Amino acid sequence: MGIHNKTATYANESGKESRQTIGTRLWGVRGAWDSNTEFVGQTGTFVDGYILAWSAATDTGYTLEPVPLQPRIGLRAGVASGGHDKHGPNLQTFSPLFPTGFYFNQAILNGPLNEMGVHPNLTLHMGKSIALNGEWGWFWRQSTSDGIYGLGSNLLRPVGTTKDTYEGSQAQVTFDWQLDAHAHFQINYLHFFVGSYLKDTLPVGKDVDFVTTSIQYLF
Repeated sequence: MGIHNKTATYANESGKESRQTIGTRLWGVRGAWDSNTEFVGQTGTFVDGYILAWSAATDTGYTLEPVPLQPRIGLRAGVASGGHDKHGPNLQTFSPLFPTGFYFNQAILNGPLNEMGVHPNLTLHMGKSIALNGEWGWFWRQSTSDGIYGLGSNLLRPVGTTKDTYEGSQAQVTFDWQLDAHAHFQINYLHFFVGSYLKDTLPVGKDVDFVTTSIQYLF
């Protein structure tokens, strides 16, 4: 996949970007185990330098089928490269190109650029149509020479002078109910606990509470 952007902006510079992306996905189910893993590499040019970026993500789980509520114990983890060439012409910041709107959570607090995250989770199945998921995630900057970005690759927080990488953690609970073949109901709540990097750069970060409910009808 290739993309050409005349006005790309990253932590240290803005300009013309030409980026090529190649990746692979490995997934499957074996017994009680299920897994989905993706690897992505990117190259190209940015202003007067070259691009060399990468990303890896995995979602692995184990379902205890004989146990009531069939709990699935899961672990999601991912890393996306950030810029290390702070004063040079080259770019190492990964770009997700066209990510889903709910990449990390429905609050869309951050995007998968210069990011490392670990998300242990537990899902309980109350019949075939109702599921309750609980998750706790932790986030760090992959590079101290790059900032924090939003889902659309927009810079949310500049590099700053601190070497702290810890952005914060979030607790999240999601209730899903498949009402019938067409209708789906969901309630989602999360609380984000601000970390040292967001406290030590301006504007000073604050904790976030987010709740949403939705009904989706497919036809």
